[in-house]
Amino acid sequence: PHTPPPPPRRAPPASKQAGASQQQRKGRAMTIDGFAWALADIAARTLCPQPDEGDGLGVLEEFCRRVLAPLQEAHGEAGAGGADRLTFIVEFLSEPQTERLLQRCSAGLEKVFRAYAMDNGRPHWNSDSLSKFAQDFELAEELTRLPLQRIFQDCVQHESCNGGPAAERGELSAAGLPLALAMISQKVYMAAATIAPMDRLLTLFARLNGVAALPAFSARLGLQSDSLLPIPRVRRSSSQPVVERPRSGSSRKRDSEGEMSWADLMAAN
Repeated sequence: PHTPPPPPRRAPPASKQAGASQQQRKGRAMTIDGFAWALADIAARTLCPQPDEGDGLGVLEEFCRRVLAPLQEAHGEAGAGGADRLTFIVEFLSEPQTERLLQRCSAGLEKVFRAYAMDNGRPHWNSDSLSKFAQDFELAEELTRLPLQRIFQDCVQHESCNGGPAAERGELSAAGLPLALAMISQKVYMAAATIAPMDRLLTLFARLNGVAALPAFSARLGLQSDSLLPIPRVRRSSSQPVVERPRSGSSRKRDSEGEMSWADLMAAN
């Protein structure tokens, strides 16, 4: 007699299928050592034009510096740490000595803003404006695109929370430029933990003055013989930048007496 075929096997329930899939994925999970080896392989393929070329550890360190560190900075600042840092810088800008510095430099800051401003009825900066500014003033090497975009977004968000007129469209007004520059100064000179926030800002302003003194920039910014930002001259010592007391012909001091911090300068005045 003809033997009937066996009944078809029933598919296991969805819950069992999911469990089996999870077990398979668990078996293929990468360990921390495997992840490190994978990063080393990616670094070698990315940075070494020829196989087996270059020091493996050195290549991995270079990959971390070029790729992973900027990513960590950009994404790390989006959390509570970034909010705390923004709050700290906003409070720093509201200190009396900072307000006096920004008041002294307001005309120069206005020139910088207008040099990169877009205008759709009211001047503003967009993210490309900030990127172009960083490129022209030779900050792009130390401040890669991701951290720079994070700074722009934080400044726009701060303006939006404080009723800024252009912040709703992702635009930065002239009032937001000091915050952006203060954030840039703290980021660029972040490694020098012993430098006070004011000295970091002064060092950045002095750097902007140096670039703005070039003939092409002077003409573009409408400068004559004066500095873009009227600040005390910044000197670098072995531990931190210091500013030199402004000196006139009738009141010259020895160099050892002319170096003082910005706080000392403001107290002396």
